[in-house]
Amino acid sequence: MAFIFGNQSDTFSLSATLAKGNMILRVLAPSNSSGFAALSADMTTASFQYLSGGGYADVTMNLSAWSVPVFSANSAESSAVGPTAGAGFLFAFSAVPSTQTASGFALETSTNKLFYAEYFSDGPYYLTNAGDTVEIKPVIRST
Repeated sequence: MAFIFGNQSDTFSLSATLAKGNMILRVLAPSNSSGFAALSADMTTASFQYLSGGGYADVTMNLSAWSVPVFSANSAESSAVGPTAGAGFLFAFSAVPSTQTASGFALETSTNKLFYAEYFSDGPYYLTNAGDTVEIKPVIRST
């Protein structure tokens, strides 16, 4: 039996999912010798390595950071905005982190359940100096 969503349900589903609570934004470090594990539906928070050291701290994203507009049929997109209007969430390092390569990011629930993970399309980023930064602006799209 096929499960069919109506044209407006993608926006409704995405809004309902994000309304469950605050999300934790974490920066991914390479997870194996090649640097990237294949992303798959059965991954959990334990599937990834995360940056640490150098003043790194996870970012709690409040529900108010998300915007879920109504789009045309079969398309909903939600983006999150950081504390500065129009900007993403900035990770700044006061020292060189223990792992110096940022390969992507993960969104987790406040109870450590993986919601979303993505590798940087233009990365990885190399963090080799105190003061280096990584800015992330998550976008989740339902099509």
